[in-house]
Amino acid sequence: MMKKEYLHIYLFIGLLFSIFFIIFFFYTKSQIVQLAIKEKEKELYNILLYHKALHKYMENVQKPVIYNLKKENKLYHEFFDSKILSFTYIARNMQKFANDIRSENNNSTYYYKLASDNPRNPLNKANKRESELLKKFNEGSSKLYKTMIQEDGKEYLYYSIPIAPNKPSCLKCHGSPKDAPIEMIKQYGEKDGFYEKVGDIRAIISLKMPLAKELNEAQGYYYKIITLVLGSVLILYFTIGYFFYVLSKKDRVIRKKNKKLEILATHDALTKVYNRLMFDRHLETLISSQSEFILVLFDIDHFKAINDHYGHDVGDKILQELTYFIQQALPNSAKLFRVGGEEFVIIFEKSELKGAIQIVEKIRQGIEQHLFTKNIKLTVSFGINSYQKDTTALELYKQADIALYNAKKLGRNQTVTYHEHLL
Repeated sequence: MMKKEYLHIYLFIGLLFSIFFIIFFFYTKSQIVQLAIKEKEKELYNILLYHKALHKYMENVQKPVIYNLKKENKLYHEFFDSKILSFTYIARNMQKFANDIRSENNNSTYYYKLASDNPRNPLNKANKRESELLKKFNEGSSKLYKTMIQEDGKEYLYYSIPIAPNKPSCLKCHGSPKDAPIEMIKQYGEKDGFYEKVGDIRAIISLKMPLAKELNEAQGYYYKIITLVLGSVLILYFTIGYFFYVLSKKDRVIRKKNKKLEILATHDALTKVYNRLMFDRHLETLISSQSEFILVLFDIDHFKAINDHYGHDVGDKILQELTYFIQQALPNSAKLFRVGGEEFVIIFEKSELKGAIQIVEKIRQGIEQHLFTKNIKLTVSFGINSYQKDTTALELYKQADIALYNAKKLGRNQTVTYHEHLL
């Protein structure tokens, strides 16, 4: 069974994953909806392009053929039939046929309108939105308009593009009624659809596609698939996480014990500074790399008398306070080791002798002025030696010990170097 603190951590990670799942869930949902809308945009845009191409075909191919037939008297001059000469009529009926086919195949039908402010057929009269768009297109401020709209609580995708501007040939039917075919006048009258100019955009193609089916599909089928996939990932996560925890718990305990053992092997149990084993290793490493460093050997003056008078418990407390005091005064690059009862070593890496002496002297004077437990005052003697090339570890240590011995001999509470006189 999991320990309580581990269970809390596990549940907390699960909560974070759940939050991520929810965020990703809704983000994915919105992306799928946007993808569905983009697909509809492509469909509508293709419809618009098709109708624009149809208009171009009628103006550039179909109508010229009719007009040439009239010139060649193969058709009488007043001939007019909206089924082959009216783009709006042809496009509207093609749209109706297309919607019928779409309905038969369970696809959404779309709203189509060739909207104009001056239509012949009232069915093509532009509404307010279409009239404003027609004005913008004529001003040249836009070549395509698209937006999302809501009508009667339903969402629609709306697209609009202008048809080609009027050419001189267009004015045969949309210029003066005097120039229009009589049969067209009889069919539509001479009031609407006339008096337009070359270059004017007479109408816009207006398309509106309902999105209910597409949104339902996006939030239904695809939505369920994403939910299933993410839900499976979530279950898999917790399953793997649980078994990983159970199987690795023993390994974590072993690593934790090994780490404790390593600390016990390299650190002094009482003062928590590095021990003699760590000192020997570090000293050999520095000498083998021939790095510049300073070795400082020191011990507490008359420490045996303190142990004899106050007891070893007080002596241990003093050792702990002393090492803490010295560590606070040392730079980060220096290391402190306990190599004996009250005997310690400081190693200053990549340091000059003069700088090391200044730090040691500051420490010595600070110890002299400090009150330790039971208001005990101490003094410490220091022996300093700088590493010289080809000097062995044993030689270096003995030289520092000689300097320490000289400091004791000269009255204690002194700092003495192996190569220098008493400071």
